[in-house]
Amino acid sequence: MTHFAERCGIHSAVREAACVRLVKRIEASGVELVRMGWCDTHGMLRGKTLTATAAMRALLDGVGMVGTVMLKDTGDRTAWKVFEPGGAADLPGFAGAANLMLLPEPESFTELPWAPHTGWLRCQPWFADGRPVPLDTRRVLQTALARLGEAGYGLKTGLEVEFHIYRIIDTRPQLDPELAGWPGLPPTVEMIHPGYNLQAEAMVDMSDEPLRIVQRTAQALGLPLQWKPCSTPPTRSPRPTRWCCSATACARRCAALDTTPPSCAARLSRTSCPAAGTCTSRWWT
Repeated sequence: MTHFAERCGIHSAVREAACVRLVKRIEASGVELVRMGWCDTHGMLRGKTLTATAAMRALLDGVGMVGTVMLKDTGDRTAWKVFEPGGAADLPGFAGAANLMLLPEPESFTELPWAPHTGWLRCQPWFADGRPVPLDTRRVLQTALARLGEAGYGLKTGLEVEFHIYRIIDTRPQLDPELAGWPGLPPTVEMIHPGYNLQAEAMVDMSDEPLRIVQRTAQALGLPLQWKPCSTPPTRSPRPTRWCCSATACARRCAALDTTPPSCAARLSRTSCPAAGTCTSRWWT
């Protein structure tokens, strides 16, 4: 009986060898949890967290995911009425909120330095019968690159990551049921830097602590940092131009010509911002 990766038509002797190497690595490293990351239609990195044992099985068998996650608007609400008759008639394969499958890529495995005993794998969604999902943003790029190659061209692209860092003032969780909106209210925050006196030495210490977190995280992931932020526009926290270049280097190393952001760059661009609901971080390609 064939496993899911074979039914998708992507399993090969090379992939099999990569899966075997990864299983040995996970068993030897003491990794307990593995995050399965993938990119939705708006460029948001989403994921599921599996135990190490389940993640190793998922290399061949995949792991289920709710199909409606592919159909969200930018407010994280399902944009199609998938539970109504004909509500997803223009989206073959999504009727009745059908589940999809995530299939990880073994060579994308990364151990996360900020999360002890935790790894990360880049995944791609598939329909349960092994067909590709047309709405998958990575699939869109792969299709475009194939057409480009047929015409005798190739694509070389870089990545610029911009992000904001705020300090959370009130760290208590929002548990008031009267305020349980969707999306929820952003936390109360303050800036880590006044936002003026560009490159003033007197201001460096104010932003040093959070930027050290970014620095050590990036270096632990093998990103070639060169120097600290070089610009501080008045409306936002320091923008680390050279760190953007480092994220580009990581993207080339981990996911060449791939729309799915690697975990390291995603952490720099999105989760470094506690006020994610109001942050304007985004991917540039």
